[in-house]
Amino acid sequence: MLINFPTGGSELDAQNRAILQELVRTAQGRTDIRRVRVEGHTDTCGNELNNMQLSNNRAVSVANELVTMGVPREMLETVGYGSAQPRANEDCEGRTEELSQQTNRRVEFSLNVCR
Repeated sequence: MLINFPTGGSELDAQNRAILQELVRTAQGRTDIRRVRVEGHTDTCGNELNNMQLSNNRAVSVANELVTMGVPREMLETVGYGSAQPRANEDCEGRTEELSQQTNRRVEFSLNVCR
């Protein structure tokens, strides 16, 4: 599951909320999840200082929604990586496909599990 955002955006849309609801339903069946790190990312275009703030805003937006859905706040950690960990190569001069930039504008999750 991948949570994507529009350029410069950190607000969740209905599709992203549905993905998060599915994630929460799946996680509720597990007793081994101890902590969830919500990791925000941006595309590689623009000012990196702005990208760092935007990636953090994305992670916080998702974490807040997860809390609204019943995930305990103490289980969540947020981090913004800016554009430091792109999944796709992109060219900010307009020669790259929008899909590459969309792939990089995302939130991912890392789970700390105890087995």
